[in-house]
Amino acid sequence: MQFYTLIVIYNKHYQDSSSIKSLFATDAYKQGKIHAVLIDNSTRDYHNASFSIHDHCHYLSMHGNQGLSKAYNAGIDLFKGQLEGQAVVLFDDDTTFDNSYFAAMEKAYGDADIYLPIIYDQNQALLSPSIMTKYRCVLASSLEDITADHINGINTGMMIKGEIFNDYRYDESYFLDYVDHAFIRDMKAKHKKIIYVSTILKQDYSLEGQDYQSAMKRFEISKKDIYNYYRKGLMNHIVYHYLMLRRKCKYLKMYKHICILWK
Repeated sequence: MQFYTLIVIYNKHYQDSSSIKSLFATDAYKQGKIHAVLIDNSTRDYHNASFSIHDHCHYLSMHGNQGLSKAYNAGIDLFKGQLEGQAVVLFDDDTTFDNSYFAAMEKAYGDADIYLPIIYDQNQALLSPSIMTKYRCVLASSLEDITADHINGINTGMMIKGEIFNDYRYDESYFLDYVDHAFIRDMKAKHKKIIYVSTILKQDYSLEGQDYQSAMKRFEISKKDIYNYYRKGLMNHIVYHYLMLRRKCKYLKMYKHICILWK
């Protein structure tokens, strides 16, 4: 089995990516089991084209930040016709994993369609897998809370059977947020089997450290993506406004700008 690994990078050199460092250190890469694509969403040239000098590595520039779903589709298109019976693996540029990741994923590969690793953030909170209730995603307090009907997860580290993409493309109306939620919702509608695998990744994820202007720019992107996910149905609209209010209150506490409530 071959792993077709898509790594989306944003405004950094690939040698500064913890995902790339982790990938190059694995036995799977050294044994030629990985075809890695660096999909560059950077807004200026970080000289990432040199990524392609490495064995089984490909570089794909999006010529600016085109969003996550377009990047994934472009990466998958690069291997059109080659994915049957293989695995597509997604990574952000700031995920850390060890040699056991690909070994565990290869061992788990079987009758399931989507495989989620166990992911903790920098504070040791369980980020993924998570629980999708009827209307929103919540973090699980432990893995014992995860059920087959309500399993959810984030993009990074996700392994997907290649044949899924014979008749599926990521919805490009999503730019950054909820790309993973929408994908898993679509897969559940197709009755695809989703499981989690006992291999641990670390994801550096935090809103702390952002300045106010950057945070508001990020918030505007989130608003559009989350609205897109909840755009159908009265209860979905109510949940959307609830989630926006929670996010605004969080920013208000962080930045002390009352005008956030009207954004």
